[in-house]
Amino acid sequence: MPHALKFIVAGGLIAWMAASGKLDPGALAVLAAPARLFVLASLVFAAIWVNNLRWNLLLAAKGFRVSARQTLTLTLVGILFNFALPGGVGGDVVKGCCLVKAVRQNRAAVAATLLVDRLAGLCALVALPAVILLAGCASPGRPPELRALSVAAGGAFMLVAALTVLAFSRSLKDHPRVVAALGAIPLGALFQRVHEAVYAYRRHPRVLLLALVLSGVSQFLLILFFWCFAALTGAPAVSFGVYLAVVPLGLLSTALPVVPAGVGVGQAAFYALFRLYPGSDCQVGPTALTALQILLIGWGLVGAGCYVLKRPAATGPDDGPATAISRSSEG
Repeated sequence: MPHALKFIVAGGLIAWMAASGKLDPGALAVLAAPARLFVLASLVFAAIWVNNLRWNLLLAAKGFRVSARQTLTLTLVGILFNFALPGGVGGDVVKGCCLVKAVRQNRAAVAATLLVDRLAGLCALVALPAVILLAGCASPGRPPELRALSVAAGGAFMLVAALTVLAFSRSLKDHPRVVAALGAIPLGALFQRVHEAVYAYRRHPRVLLLALVLSGVSQFLLILFFWCFAALTGAPAVSFGVYLAVVPLGLLSTALPVVPAGVGVGQAAFYALFRLYPGSDCQVGPTALTALQILLIGWGLVGAGCYVLKRPAATGPDDGPATAISRSSEG
């Protein structure tokens, strides 16, 4: 699908949902109230900060000497580019390229930190709804649609678990057929170096565990954002467990490379997910997601401004320790 057409599709989905009553634009007025805006924007920034700490943790394990304040700007710029590139992960490529430009060495190590960072986020994203939905799968009176969703959530968890096992599999890394296949394709050598850099995280189990914990904290903050948005806009009260099950799955849909940052597709997914729960306001999911996307764009613009005004100096292999971002001699 051409890039311009993806923006048209995203805008069309939002307009259709608003016109058909599936999204309540009036509820976005909550962002015009300073006190409520502060609460919601703070929750979004807290989630961003935790995700940035996770990336810093993974960078440090690779020997990069960089502070959370230094990478926060790159993280915010990446968030902004999520809305210019398909899916919700295009910004990772942008912030990775910015870091590579700053360190001017070892692209594979930078790529590995981003891949493991994304993998840790996915694990937290699918684990919580899978546990909650599968735990109640046998409840009497459970709608058939919810049982199907439980199976889908469990399947997503198994898929991410399989990807994690493959990423850290020694037999896969050293398998002759895999090595030969990578050697026969364009950029195969780079892919092999990236896989080796990802595999090297096996030497840092505490780092991986803490990355998973931080992923869980970030997900909880975003779930709390949706719950607070519903409370501040007067949406019908439903169990917090509904948000624990629905929000991660809805956010997962925004990563699909269909439209930039999942705009439109994510709103439709949230509407469908909240409809599965009796007594919930179907509009609150897509409207809260729209508010989240507005705030993410706002924080992204702040990061872009900071990046332009305080662009870090490029770090070459012969540069000294006084550079803004550097990497130690560890491989």
